[in-house]
Amino acid sequence: MIAAVAASVATATAQGVRITGSTISRYVEIRPLVTDSVPVDSTRGTGPVREAFTRGVAVQCVPGDAHCRYRRSADDSEATLAFIQDLEASAWGFGQGIRAYAHLRGRAANGAGEDLWPQADDAFDVLDAYLEIDRGRFRGRAGRQWRTSGLGYYNFDGGALLVRVTERFSVDAFGGWSLVRGLNESHTSGAIAAVETIPPDDRGLVFGVQLQGQPSTALSLAASYQREVREDRTAFYSERVSADADLRLGRGAGLSVSLEGDLATGELNEGLLRGRVPLPRSFTLVAEARRHVPFFELWTIWGAFSPVGYSEGNASLAWRDAGSRILVQARGGWRRYDETDAGLGFLPLERTGWRIGGDGTWRVAEQWTLFAAAHSELGFGAARSDADAGVRWEPSPRLYAGARVAGFQSAHELRVGTGRVFAFGLDGGLRLGREARIAGDVTVYQHSYKDFAPATDWSQTRASLRIEWTIGADPGTRPEDDS
Repeated sequence: MIAAVAASVATATAQGVRITGSTISRYVEIRPLVTDSVPVDSTRGTGPVREAFTRGVAVQCVPGDAHCRYRRSADDSEATLAFIQDLEASAWGFGQGIRAYAHLRGRAANGAGEDLWPQADDAFDVLDAYLEIDRGRFRGRAGRQWRTSGLGYYNFDGGALLVRVTERFSVDAFGGWSLVRGLNESHTSGAIAAVETIPPDDRGLVFGVQLQGQPSTALSLAASYQREVREDRTAFYSERVSADADLRLGRGAGLSVSLEGDLATGELNEGLLRGRVPLPRSFTLVAEARRHVPFFELWTIWGAFSPVGYSEGNASLAWRDAGSRILVQARGGWRRYDETDAGLGFLPLERTGWRIGGDGTWRVAEQWTLFAAAHSELGFGAARSDADAGVRWEPSPRLYAGARVAGFQSAHELRVGTGRVFAFGLDGGLRLGREARIAGDVTVYQHSYKDFAPATDWSQTRASLRIEWTIGADPGTRPEDDS
């Protein structure tokens, strides 16, 4: 039915319409949180928050109540089957450079654990919906649209004007009603009020400008400024800047720099320096140094807790054979957190951690590829290591199938016990003609634990099925090569 409607629209109301849809269903077993209690005389300490020494957890006690309560994982898991439907439509031919675009998303969940699926109660979202006029040097957009810059991904309701000053330099200014990142909702939505003690009581307005330039074929530059204020303009929610530079040095070498700053707090939230150097014998080295401090908008109370930042260094060394049949990579990293002013004077908290790992792929035959990976990470009070391996069969560009085994273990925070998870999964995909594809996967996880690890069995099964389809030709391709 959708195909028939889209086809009639394409022929009757515009010179061209292209609609892309993806239907995703996911089966997930989830273990919900339930309320439990312990007698007051089995707790240690005084006040409303104490420790249950029989279980080693924090509990909340009410004066005069014989029991203290806490939240824990349920003994049995619940299953949910979630559905996500995305529709993207682009229509053109209304006049020179005029285009309409929309990206819609629908959601639904069923099963005993349907309330546990994120945003299960939000059945419909408009992610994008705008009208665009592009006249070469100028491009204007009005409606709901996404911003992608060094500050991340934002969408808002308003207008934007891009001016291509020269072939190598452009200015993009925008403004409108802001939406909370990841929610597609205003600051006064119930989703925020459900988790914030003092939620915003006024919508936000966002204004900004983005500059992009390419002084030479080897150098690209970008800078952004963005400010969010209350709709009544009595205060602002955030004020941020970013700068990015990418220098290509030839023969696969390059250097990039990224900076993000919070003008409201004076913090440098992100500083990244990354270099890439090709080495003899088909080796490539990538190294980076990073400084990160968490960013919180001013309307939320979480920024008042002085979140701790960290500095880290990462590096990877890759080797690829002359025929590109074998790729092997080794990675390593080190991180150090800022001082927290917590812990005991004679026993300060550990602030460093490291990670090491590697992965590789080997195309053993035209249709067969093997892959494997292993990583290990050690941090304060906890550690984790994981490994997985598998095989992929691809007899043609239209068909693939694969199988994989995986496992990981976690030394739980401040506990001696170790939990282990083993997994086995299958996946596959099939292209149906030029404009449709179906893909699916299923994975079974088996959880085991020993010593003093938390004895909650997280064994579960997860599966997904994805169907993608397209109606209408891409205006940038010829009919015979559109796929």
